[in-house]
Amino acid sequence: MIDASREFKAGRVQSKLLPEHGSLIYGWYRDYADVEGVARVVTLDEIAATDYNLNIPRYIEPRADQEVVTVEEAMKRLKETSEIAFAAERKLIARRKATSAGGCVKRYQMRFCSASPVLRQTAQTTTPFGLSAQTRTLRGT
Repeated sequence: MIDASREFKAGRVQSKLLPEHGSLIYGWYRDYADVEGVARVVTLDEIAATDYNLNIPRYIEPRADQEVVTVEEAMKRLKETSEIAFAAERKLIARRKATSAGGCVKRYQMRFCSASPVLRQTAQTTTPFGLSAQTRTLRGT
């Protein structure tokens, strides 16, 4: 059994099997030997034991390319990232408390227009994520 599912050049629409990939696959076939995560010599008795199922993952385990981490190392990483996350949360809460109840600081500016008795009120809202301005016009009597 040979698992050559990783031996190709990925393309946008269609992947390609290059000559070097073919040579590698043929080399595994010709050598008729076990190669970890790629090829394994399987007997007919093994195939019969799996009810003649020829599904490759039953016979060949994929290579473990991932880093193996101990429980102690994983806990250390979890603690470090948790501390960073909690510090960011505390900073966000402090920033929100510094602003008004709605999370925004409103500043009003009143202006009279010289052409007509119109009162312009501009509310500039500052949020922790940026600045937006809202304008409202009030008609005078």
